[in-house]
Amino acid sequence: MKLATLADLERSHQLLEDRIAEAMLHRSVDDLEIVDLKRQKLHIKEEIERLRHEVEEGVLASRDGSGMHYIITGTDSAGALSLRRDSAGAAVKKAVELMADGCRDVRITAPDGRMYSHAEFPQLGTPEKA
Repeated sequence: MKLATLADLERSHQLLEDRIAEAMLHRSVDDLEIVDLKRQKLHIKEEIERLRHEVEEGVLASRDGSGMHYIITGTDSAGALSLRRDSAGAAVKKAVELMADGCRDVRITAPDGRMYSHAEFPQLGTPEKA
């Protein structure tokens, strides 16, 4: 579930960034409130980095001969989901299927820990054929 948490934290980080930008446009917003929002954003950023490090460490630990794995995450009507595939092509294929089924925020985490959004899937290669 760490990857689902990572996606949630990334969304929260972006929302805070948007709130800070909006607050800075309005002089009526208290400076202390902006400082508090920035602290929250920094805390979330640190948590994101910690989780990414854990994911990367887990990926490196999985290189024990069983192969490297791609992790697909997203959100459907039942909540967060996380799936694993052994190749980039299989991961892209599953991610595309999930999006076609209505999943949101579908991402692929490569064995090196890099996360790919939908627009970046072509960088991973073409989906495997059925």
